[in-house]
Amino acid sequence: MGHLSVLKVLIWLEFVIIARCSNILVLMSVPSPSHFIWIRPIMNQLAQHGHNITALSVNTDPNAAENITYIHLENTYNVLYGDGKASNNILKRSEENPFQATMSFYKFGTLGCIGATSSAGLQRLMEYPDDFRFDLVIYDFTCGPCVLGFLHKFNYPPLVSLTGFSIPQFSHHLVGGHKPSSYVPHFSLRYDTKMDFFQRTINFIVQNFDSIYREWVFLPHMQRMAQEAFNFTLPNLAELEQRTQIMLVNTNPVLDPPETLPQNVIPVGGLQIVQPKPVMEEISNFIERSSKGTVLFAMGTNFKSKMFTRDRQAMFIEAFALLPEYNFLWKFDDDNLPIPAPKNLMVRAWLPQNDILAHPRLKAFITHCGLLSTYEASYHGVPTIGIPIYVDQHRNAQRSTRAEVGVTLDLKNLSTEAIH
Repeated sequence: MGHLSVLKVLIWLEFVIIARCSNILVLMSVPSPSHFIWIRPIMNQLAQHGHNITALSVNTDPNAAENITYIHLENTYNVLYGDGKASNNILKRSEENPFQATMSFYKFGTLGCIGATSSAGLQRLMEYPDDFRFDLVIYDFTCGPCVLGFLHKFNYPPLVSLTGFSIPQFSHHLVGGHKPSSYVPHFSLRYDTKMDFFQRTINFIVQNFDSIYREWVFLPHMQRMAQEAFNFTLPNLAELEQRTQIMLVNTNPVLDPPETLPQNVIPVGGLQIVQPKPVMEEISNFIERSSKGTVLFAMGTNFKSKMFTRDRQAMFIEAFALLPEYNFLWKFDDDNLPIPAPKNLMVRAWLPQNDILAHPRLKAFITHCGLLSTYEASYHGVPTIGIPIYVDQHRNAQRSTRAEVGVTLDLKNLSTEAIH
């Protein structure tokens, strides 16, 4: 799935930049490592084809090729997590209703814009001469057009918009098309495409609330924030988005509900999935030692396991101890566990998720049900135990449950018995 997607993307991009050594500007102001992981294969492949990449990004790659230059939006994560209260806020989101979830989605984009516009990296790119030639702009449009003013600064090169967030509810505002509420459920709802009359009504209301909120609250606020950071008069950012010539979306018709797409919208679901590497010896030996197999526990890149309350952390450890025939790998960002870890639990601050999911002795995946994790589990044929927190994760968890490839745990009612 991932390899074919990258090839398809490259074919389309070569039409845009005519197969020559080009200067490409990549704008990634979304404060999420997972989005960076999803886009990085495109940049790496373009660099291998000889193109020069300049990436304005919240995240950077210390092992990037010589022809990839990162300009770091260094203040974004300070804005997002620096107040020390992120854990409480994120946990509350697991119980948000669709309207609250929609506003939280746009609040996330607003915080990303505050971080981007207050970063020295943005000013560094602003210092490039106006006549500097970029042959193509690639832009992650998930969280809004905060930094898209650079399209205007550099005299409107062709624009390719992309997102790792499935097909966002507002994509048709950028490239046209139709998103009927009768069978395309909003990301905040757990509905399937076969909705009854009541569900279609709720979906219609939520879809329209989203459109109104984005157009009349979110985008005007983002326009004002961006204008304060740019040293020239910005055009309407919403109109800049509509200059999109090609849109790449993280969806796959095999796994996702059907949706009519314009011809310039290309599904590339699972783009981040690359050829798995052999797992490091320590982890491989731990996996192999289990009598019945191993379970991977990873909550993605935005939600961190240390954000669970200490009581909930202890519930997992107690449940794992009751299953000695299985080994458990837990991506946990804190060495301070609430109770001692049993012998069948290995805790590490970072784990190579895709490589571990590909291991033949992996039996299950405890996950937040982010879209990238869901695709990777599906690709490698690993059943999921979902603990959704916010945004689209509840929807993804329900899809896995309906397809009988996963089960879902309720964070609010989590217990040792439920995990066990």
